[in-house]
Amino acid sequence: MLNITDMTLTFVESHYPRDLLEHFEKVRNFTVEEYHPGIYNIKGDILPIQIIDNRKMSPDENVWLKNLDTRLDKPDI
Repeated sequence: MLNITDMTLTFVESHYPRDLLEHFEKVRNFTVEEYHPGIYNIKGDILPIQIIDNRKMSPDENVWLKNLDTRLDKPDI
């Protein structure tokens, strides 16, 4: 059986998610931590939440995310 805490809800943004992060901090009273450039951990909910600002990630780190959205360039392939 899969435990809900074994999953992570991930939002991928192409810009800094200011409103979403403020909502988690001010409305939901969750803790927001940037533990790697462009990757934010949201703590305080039963389900782990991660927000990724793919513009802040290096091109090498971003290739996998770009592949999910079919935005790969020829050099990436």
